[in-house]
Amino acid sequence: MALVKPTARTKAAFDATKDEVFYFNVDSGDLVTKNKITIVNQSNNQVVYTNTTPDSYFAHTHTVPKNTLSNGNYYYYYINTFNANGDMSVNSNSVPFYCYTEPVLTVTNLPESSEYIDSTNYVFNITYSQAEGELMDYLVATIYDSNNNEYIVGDKIYANSDNSYDFAVVGMPNGVYSISVTAITVNNTEVILDKQSFRVQGTQPTVYAKLKLTNDCDRGYIEVESNITNIEGDTGDYEPEFIDDEKIYLLPRQRYCRWMDNFKVPSNFTMGIWGQIGENYHHKDIIMGHTRLYNPLYTHNNTRLAVLYPQEWVEWNGIILQNNFSLGFWGSLGEILSETPIEIFRTYNTNGDRMIISAKREIPEGDTLVRDCFIMDIFAKDGTRMCHGRTNYVEMMQPTDDYYMFISKQGLVWTLKLIKETNNSHQFNFNEVGVVQYGQSLTLGWNNNTDYYQNDGEQLYYNNVESMFPFTSCRLKNGNYEHLHLVNSVYNYDEFSKSTYPNTVLNCSFNGNLEGQVGFKSEIFRMWNDDNYGMVLNVICEIPHGESNPKHCYELSFYDGNTLIGWGRTNYTTLLNPQDDYALFVQRKDGEWTLGLTNKTQETFSFNWNVASSNRFGQTMSALQWDNNTEYSLGNTEPNNFTSVLDSMFPMTHVQISNGIYDGIDISENVERTQTDYLTYIDWDYDTVLNCDFNGNINGGNIEGIFAHLYGLRLKRKASNSNKWITIKEISVDENNTSFTYLDHYVPSGISQQYAIVPIAWDKTEGEYLIEEITPKWRQFFFTINNESMPMYANVKYGSVTNNRKYGILEPIQSQYPVVIKNSLTAYLSGSISSKFLGANYYKTRTVNRLEVVQQIQRAQKMLDTGGTICLKDPNGWILLCKPTSGDTATFDSNYGNGVADISFNWVEVGKYDNQDDLYNLGIIDVNV
Repeated sequence: MALVKPTARTKAAFDATKDEVFYFNVDSGDLVTKNKITIVNQSNNQVVYTNTTPDSYFAHTHTVPKNTLSNGNYYYYYINTFNANGDMSVNSNSVPFYCYTEPVLTVTNLPESSEYIDSTNYVFNITYSQAEGELMDYLVATIYDSNNNEYIVGDKIYANSDNSYDFAVVGMPNGVYSISVTAITVNNTEVILDKQSFRVQGTQPTVYAKLKLTNDCDRGYIEVESNITNIEGDTGDYEPEFIDDEKIYLLPRQRYCRWMDNFKVPSNFTMGIWGQIGENYHHKDIIMGHTRLYNPLYTHNNTRLAVLYPQEWVEWNGIILQNNFSLGFWGSLGEILSETPIEIFRTYNTNGDRMIISAKREIPEGDTLVRDCFIMDIFAKDGTRMCHGRTNYVEMMQPTDDYYMFISKQGLVWTLKLIKETNNSHQFNFNEVGVVQYGQSLTLGWNNNTDYYQNDGEQLYYNNVESMFPFTSCRLKNGNYEHLHLVNSVYNYDEFSKSTYPNTVLNCSFNGNLEGQVGFKSEIFRMWNDDNYGMVLNVICEIPHGESNPKHCYELSFYDGNTLIGWGRTNYTTLLNPQDDYALFVQRKDGEWTLGLTNKTQETFSFNWNVASSNRFGQTMSALQWDNNTEYSLGNTEPNNFTSVLDSMFPMTHVQISNGIYDGIDISENVERTQTDYLTYIDWDYDTVLNCDFNGNINGGNIEGIFAHLYGLRLKRKASNSNKWITIKEISVDENNTSFTYLDHYVPSGISQQYAIVPIAWDKTEGEYLIEEITPKWRQFFFTINNESMPMYANVKYGSVTNNRKYGILEPIQSQYPVVIKNSLTAYLSGSISSKFLGANYYKTRTVNRLEVVQQIQRAQKMLDTGGTICLKDPNGWILLCKPTSGDTATFDSNYGNGVADISFNWVEVGKYDNQDDLYNLGIIDVNV
């Protein structure tokens, strides 16, 4: 073998103040062990640099050190190679190149770091400069989103004499972005301006619209239907009830008003609700008990209630005891006990269904000592005993001892627990098994038919009594009682206390009266998203831990489906007056929550946040105490870390309010508002997400308010895998014209398309994009002219398709081969197409109708005669915008009695379906923004 002539590769201009690598190729021949570069100044043909590399097998590069050459000069170079014997090849081809100082790209109007762009539309000004005057060929600018993904990639912007270029960007929602620019010089130098960040914080119009896309595969178009809509409210099974057409009445608590369409609550939002908030007509704060025959008798310095006579009882009505509950009573039990069961407690409903707890004293079978046990019976309203059970026996109880009896029900699981609280040597004996100082679970043995003489263990529980609940009354008998507490929640006996809980049904301390405190948790509002993440705000009434009077607080809880993932509550206030008007303020800003409440009726209204506080207009509830896993003791205000409420849970798409009489609700993206701003109802503006004044309606949108701020709408389209939107229609709308339909014939089959409705403000600022996606599917070949599509059913044939390009040939000195140059933008397709016409209804009837064939041909010729742009598309994804370059030819087939015909024409490509300028210049669309 021998050395072959190396081929020096073309060289883009470069900056001589930096090291530069030159490349060459060697095809076959001896192994190259080293190489030599020679650089010649073309102005005087003098060699300015030559160098031979050390032995370096396989290396086909040569690095020229920085400052070896000078910027502003024109050079050429050639390469020689060497083999292992030291033989040198002939000179390679000579390749000319320039040395220029690195060009500079600058975005001249980028905001400072402390500033921002206040519009979704912006024109970036980019300048190009180069010390020696090297010209730029073109540049491309790219916008990246906050995740560093390409958001908008601009078209090529070609050089002009001013070297100043505008890059117009439309449709940047508020957020953080960056811009990068890449330029190519006429000598193929690539210049990159690294990413520079900026922030968009503008006022953006919002519109609530429905967007429906339909693929008409037989007619060859996508039907786009849209209408602007109010955010329709829903009140479920109740008709909306208004007071003087100014307030909505959402009482009792099971009533609600909700909005579930056409809006999104972002992670940063502000909300205000006005009215009588958190009224609770379903419960009373106090439920008074009453005796049957005698005035209440109190003992132990008025701290206990004595119910000593068999015929006497104390009763409370108006409770709501649900089917999962906990019950506790404290005191001495069983003042009178005999072999006849003595009732201690009962709860029942208005139908007559009832649950009774009794105590019984007897000598168990096989025993010689008197023992005590407890019996539970559940009777239906007709007297049928649905369930019956009794506990194991205990040693005979003494009326001078104090006990704590605990009962809970969770589904079909019942628990009884008896704790002796008197400090003496009393012991319990449960069928001679186990000795316990302070109590033991009394397991109920259920049986539907048999009354045991002696409990012999757990029995089957035959009847489900869930339908009997809720029970609405309760009685206490036969004892000297210190406390009674019923709660609609399931606790363990050692977690249950005498404090009032949010779900307390009745809590009586018997301090000289029969008052039963009621705790409640009343939902005010909730938000949730399509993935069933949600947040709920409740007002809570309870007696805080360590205090004796009930107070109110707010609790905000977050859920993943039905799973509580985080919650927090405010400090306590004095009891809220349900007849007063309040302004409730809720705000989330960059992960920080603020709750505020203002009493608008009582100017002297004061709040008590576990510290003395008196404010004329209320106080911000800023101390939300978050905890992801641990529930608080009541009233605990220790700060905790709340980690589960993430930005990813947003946007919320559903809102509901309940339990109150409301003047209005407003949800806004403006998080610069304060509690003071929300003392009165706020009307619709650019930042509004949802707003309703309840003036005889429950619409959360405001069409009149929308159009006051709206110039119009834009309908946009892009391929789903593209980041470049094109505007295909601009719509002028008002309150009398809120809908439109658009037929889009100019999209390919099989390529998913996204369509967007975009509101436009009067300053032409774009708002949030409402986006829907569809994948077009065409059953036929179509050609479309002037938005009229015609199917081509049979024997569709493409002729040869030519890819037309313009090339130039340069024959350099000292080069055997020419240099082929493509420096023209010309690039288009040309070809021909033909299709057989069988009549419009052939595929339905399978019969050639000669009249229909003639009508089809005439229709096609009439469409072609218009000279309009033709769109050719097929089921395979081919789409082409073209013009005819010849007359159309109809060829009739004599074998079918001239009853069928082919029509054909030549065409040349004139644009792209996804290029804004092409569609506008061709007259397919009438807007170019």
